[in-house]
Amino acid sequence: MRLPWKTFLVGGAVTAGAAVQYFLDTEQGRTRRVRTRDQVASRVRTAGRKLEDEMAVQRKRTQDRLVGMAHEATCDAAAETPDNDRTLVDKVRSEVLGGPEWSPYTINVDAVDGVVALRGQLDRPGQIRELRRRVEQVAGVRSVDSFLHLPGTTAPNAPAAEETSPSEH
Repeated sequence: MRLPWKTFLVGGAVTAGAAVQYFLDTEQGRTRRVRTRDQVASRVRTAGRKLEDEMAVQRKRTQDRLVGMAHEATCDAAAETPDNDRTLVDKVRSEVLGGPEWSPYTINVDAVDGVVALRGQLDRPGQIRELRRRVEQVAGVRSVDSFLHLPGTTAPNAPAAEETSPSEH
């Protein structure tokens, strides 16, 4: 069954008439108009505040990105390089060994002229490679000497240390 457009026109006119009668009622019309105006204004204000809040968030994100880009553009890599070996050791400990994945292990860190030495015992060869890779990425590290070893194996520097230590005969 196809409804003619006249039906929609009549329905719209009836609805408009009901709205006019509702808002122009002599007893309650003024109250209804004021209440409707206030509700619409409240919704518009709420939507405006939400829009302002979202714009503020987007503005802050953009500003932060720009500050970061400006910092990267003007930042000198030498400025991030530690002044001395003690600072480099602290930087390696905080940036690399400070994570929860390394907390169960005792890793000794030394540095001389930017060359970092790692000593200790880890459970898997992959851990040794990963730790060395991460330490190499720390600003100021020129190279890494790894004396890390697996359980049940001797440290890579142990034979050299035995040769240079005084014998107890």
